Parts: sequence; C-alpha cells; structure tokens
Amino acid sequence: MSFQSDPVDWNTHCRWFAKRLSEGVPFYMASRNGEPCGYVRFQNRDSGPWRPGVPDVVVSLAVHPQYRQQGIATAMLLAACRTVLEETGVQRIHALVKADNQASLATFRKCRFHANGTTTHGGIPVVCFVYPD
Repeated sequence: MSFQSDPVDWNTHCRWFAKRLSEGVPFYMASRNGEPCGYVRFQNRDSGPWRPGVPDVVVSLAVHPQYRQQGIATAMLLAACRTVLEETGVQRIHALVKADNQASLATFRKCRFHANGTTTHGGIPVVCFVYPD
C-alpha cells in the first residue's frame, strides 16, 4: 500500500493475501472497539517466501484513515515487532518509509527504529530504518 497506491481489483488482492497467508508470513491485525483498524506484516528482506529463522525482515503497516492520528500505528508497530522478535528467529527489522511521509517517519522514530540512510524504492525517495539498531 505504501508504494503502490493505485487501485487493485478485489480478485488480485485476494490472491496476493492468500499467498502471503500460505507462506506463514507474520501478519497482525489491530482493532479498536471491536473494529479492524490496521495491520502490521513482515516479509523476508529478499521479498521471497517466509522462511522461519531468517535474521532480517522488512515490516510494513497500514492504519485505516478513520483511525489515523490516534497513536494506533505506534502501538501496533511496537507490539508486532516485540512479538516477531520474541517468537521467531528474526534479529533485525527493516523498514522503508517515504521520505515525504512525516507521520510514518515520526511513528518509526517513536518506536526506536534507527534511520540508517536513504535510497529509492520504485523511484521514490525513502528513509531506511532498522530495529533494533
């Protein structure tokens, strides 16, 4: 979602989601007052199928627009990172955040991710983060 914001048809999304679930990718849903409000998911750094015991993964998250600016992203990210570090062989979590997305940059900094450079992803300038540093 953060790098591909064009609409995706429902069937394509369902196939993508089913594939991720079948790979065993750590995927956490958040809710508020019983309503789904966001997710955090992890994938291997090489974007390949999830392999237990990999030391480095990439995190992505999204919060439903209705629930943004309420601290949910920070709580979701901290809880999911803590869980994946404790329950898998993961040692480091990486994130690519659009350089102009101030809200996401602030969230990753609040969660004690360390900015360790910049690059481009799909032609978009991004800040590279790692946790723990």
